[in-house]
Parts: sequence; structure tokens; C-alpha cells
Amino acid sequence: MVTVLDLPEKVLELVFDNLAADIGAFRSQATCLRLVCSKWEPFVYNRYLYRVMAFRSFDRAISFIRQIDQNSQSRPVPICRYLYIYRLDTIDDSTNFMPDRKTKVENLDALVELFSDSIEMLSIEVDKFLTLPRATIERIGRIKNLRHLTIGIYSKAAPSKILHSRQNLRVDSVPLGLPTDTECLHELLAAAQGLVTLSLEDFRPVCSPETIRPTLSNHKFSSITRLDLEIPPKPYTNGDEMIGIFHALPNLKKLKIRGLENGQSVLPLFEIVRETLEEIYIYHQEVLMSILGLEFPNLRVFKIGDWTTSLSQCLRRPMFSKSPLEVLALMIPFDEPFLVLPFESLPCLKKLVFGSSPMSYKNALRDSRDLLKSCTENGVKVVLISSQKIADY
Repeated sequence: MVTVLDLPEKVLELVFDNLAADIGAFRSQATCLRLVCSKWEPFVYNRYLYRVMAFRSFDRAISFIRQIDQNSQSRPVPICRYLYIYRLDTIDDSTNFMPDRKTKVENLDALVELFSDSIEMLSIEVDKFLTLPRATIERIGRIKNLRHLTIGIYSKAAPSKILHSRQNLRVDSVPLGLPTDTECLHELLAAAQGLVTLSLEDFRPVCSPETIRPTLSNHKFSSITRLDLEIPPKPYTNGDEMIGIFHALPNLKKLKIRGLENGQSVLPLFEIVRETLEEIYIYHQEVLMSILGLEFPNLRVFKIGDWTTSLSQCLRRPMFSKSPLEVLALMIPFDEPFLVLPFESLPCLKKLVFGSSPMSYKNALRDSRDLLKSCTENGVKVVLISSQKIADY
């Protein structure tokens, strides 16, 4: 008798993807499917049980690796596509009172080695600042399917306290033989040749921010087409360090920016990549204001989180009127500002996407009947999706 298990594995993966589509990134419910039928257990174990793994402590990582080693005689190494390492302790810190509450470089090495054939996305959150042994960097570079890399620095403190604590960190704080944060970032990008997405939303150069521009701008990482970044307000950032990153990405097509910085420090970044950008996602309208005069000849998708009624006037500026914009995606704010689309300035517009909380679907666009009517009259399709999905729409 033919059963669902006789389907090709690629088809089965599509079935599981749809079953878990709304669960979230970690899709914990998929791990329970092995209880339904023992015949499903091998497939779920190999493909889904460890598909997304997150480690926050040394003990947890060690225990997991031992468990996999014990099962290796009877089972193949399972697939892990998304590996998250939190609070990675990269230096010997005498003030660390609970070292087991953090992960260590040896955990990262062992997990990367274990899942080197399947990892597609690697997220590393270091505890104080970024530095890794070059052997670890080389090991990461050997992950053949690595396409997405996230680098961040752990902190629960306010920006002012972060700045104060980092003033005590200098190049000589890095243990002998380890690269500085700028050198480490450069070597990681050089080692991981197949990267498509780079996320630096929580990354702050600590001991060498002034070296990012000369270090990175002389190198080109052509495979990277998406950058996720946060522009913190001054004095917590230096525009030059960001310029170096943008110069190093000649084929950047997608850019996501968090932060409220709206001064001249943002404008030079967009000037560098405006000709290649096809998609922009901005969290706050304040960031948008300084780039409205630029032309983006390939911009087809624009997404924005927090916006006001003045967005209607922004859409008439060269940034939009001179671009082939096809998709405009907006988060629905709590007070839902009134929006009028200047269709004459958006001749290529095909979709208007609204992101809303699932609990607010019934009230979404409650005062926008005129907008919906005008979209229909101008051949623009209106789409309502979950706010969690708007970033990847």
C-alpha cells in the first residue's frame, strides 16, 4: 500500500514546511510528529528534529554533542540548517562569575564540525566583542552550504552603559594571537565565499572601529546581496565604519536598516549602493527623510515599519517617482495614519502590502475604504499579511 512516506523527500519537506509555516522560526511542534507514527520517526529525526538548534550554555552544548555521538552508531548525523550560538565567551574574563552560563569557542568548533554538511545559516552572538581563533574562522569557511551569517554582541545594558564599558577595551585587550574585531569580521567574510546574507544588526566594533573602512573597503565580497544593519544614534557609532562595509559589497540588492539616525551619516551609505539596490526595508520613517532626493534605478520593493501621514508626500519624491517600484509594504501602526497613494508617481506599482498582527486583522484598514477602492481602480493588488512575515515578503 502506497503511503505518504513513499513521496519524494523534497515533496515531504514541502508538506512539513506548510504544517509548520505559522509556528515560527524554531517550529517546535514539528518535533512532536514522531509520536504520531513510528514510521515517521526516522524522517523527522533526520530532517526536522534538529533543523534549528540554539545553544546558550557550555553544559547544554556539551550534553547535546555527547548525545549525538552516542546515537552515531545507529543513526546518521541529523540535518541542522540553522545554528544559533548565544553569549559566546571569546576571551578569558576574570570577572565572569558564571562561565557555564555562556558558550565557548570549543562548543562552536564542535557544532560546526558536526553539522558542516547541512548548516545554511550561522548566528554568532559574542559576549563582549568579536574575536575568534583563525582555526575556527577556517572551519566556518569550510561549511559548504553556508549562505547566511549573523554577527552580534550580547548586551542588556543601555547604550550609554555599553559605550562606557567598551571604552576600557582596546586592541591590547585581545589575547595574543587572536584577531581584533575588524580583522575577525574581514577574515570571516573572506573565508565564507558563498555568503548571500550578512546581518550586523547587533554588531558594534569595540577596539578598532576606525579600522573598518580601510580594512574592508579594499576588498570586495561579491556574493553578498543582502545586508541587515542597525544605525545607532551618535555618539554610539562612527559613519566611517559603516562606509567601509558598504564599499565592500558591490552587488548589494537588499538592505534592511534599523535605527532612528536620520542625519548625514545615513546619506553616504545609500549613495554608495543606490544603483544596485532592488529592495529596501526601513524600520522608521526618520531614516527615509534624508534619502528622498536620491534616485534608485532598480528599486522594486520598499518596506517600512513606523510611518506617518507624511509618507504620502514622501512617495512623490525622486526616490520613488524615478524608480520602477512594484511592491510597497507597510506595517499597520496602532493609530493607522491616513494614507493617500500618489499613483501618478508610482506608475509601476503592482502590490500594496499591509502587515498586521493576526489579532488585529478584523480591524485592519478599517478607515481605508477609499484607499482600497483607488487601488482597485489603478490595478494595484492589496495584500494583508502577518506583521511577522513582512520582512521576508
